[in-house]
Amino acid sequence: MFNEPHNIAQNCAEGSLKLEYPVAPLDHHESTSSAATAKQRLENAIACLQLLETRQFPPEYLASFALNEIFMAAAGCANLPAVAPEASQAAGRMLRDCCPIVDASVNKEISSEHLYFHMGTAAGLLTLNDDPFHADRLAYAGIIAAELGAIHHRRCLRERDFPLFRDARMRRAWAAPRDPDGTDQ
Repeated sequence: MFNEPHNIAQNCAEGSLKLEYPVAPLDHHESTSSAATAKQRLENAIACLQLLETRQFPPEYLASFALNEIFMAAAGCANLPAVAPEASQAAGRMLRDCCPIVDASVNKEISSEHLYFHMGTAAGLLTLNDDPFHADRLAYAGIIAAELGAIHHRRCLRERDFPLFRDARMRRAWAAPRDPDGTDQ
């Protein structure tokens, strides 16, 4: 069901970590409590943020993944500091600490102010009880997670020179009707 954080780190060390979302969708009919699920998601976020030190994966990818985990934990459990105080504190500290690394990696594709604001609001999900802005913090965390993920995936496509797009354009060009009088322009 869940990839435990030590498995993520172990898979990274073995070179077998697949860059995909490792957490299965939750079945709300399971007996797993929302508190246990939230704690597991925070541990997944911590494991991803710890991987920043290995420099084996792009920081924006790892931050996006961690932010998604924090988003899901906070969406399922509004009071993370009460449910998982140590994990909340560690994830919040690590999220703040990774901001300069992610900022340098995205290289102005997202402004520093935008990045720090959104990641700061996400860190607020890990520290505040009875927050009147909880829904807003969730939205900002989701936005920055998506933006960082999009940067990573665009870079992957650019690095591969957009092979699917090029293939589709070539097929369309070959399938285009020819000028019957032979004077193609």
